[in-house]
Amino acid sequence: MPTATIREKRKKEMRTLKHKMVISAPPEKVFDLISNVENFSKYSAYIKEVRPVGDKKFLWRVELFGLKLEWEATVVESNRPEYFAWKSTSGIYNTGSYMLTPTGHNSTTICFTMEYDLKNSATERLIATLVEPVLERLLKESLDKVRLKLER
Repeated sequence: MPTATIREKRKKEMRTLKHKMVISAPPEKVFDLISNVENFSKYSAYIKEVRPVGDKKFLWRVELFGLKLEWEATVVESNRPEYFAWKSTSGIYNTGSYMLTPTGHNSTTICFTMEYDLKNSATERLIATLVEPVLERLLKESLDKVRLKLER
């Protein structure tokens, strides 16, 4: 199968999580908090560990309902205070970004997008039916904790 066709197939199979919210803090403060990747375990009990393993590269360990997920991701773009993006390099395939837009005096709209592919149809079905709603709630809760930290 040609490489372009493999990429197209993977793109079709990928699941997407999206969340948008307004945070009462300037984009610079929001960016500084979300770009400090190793602190993400503080925002969710499901994120067990995020640790640096190289230049702009981090190991993520997550556990959902006893299902352990692990991947390494590299920061592929960091444009303070507007955009922060990553892509996995091993483990669970995922790519994602935060887009920050000023929305008035001292507030920021944050748009989070993440696409992922578990490469296992049984696991994919489990994630889709049981875990994906929890992932969406977890994402919202994590961003709510970021917002609360910044709005204190």
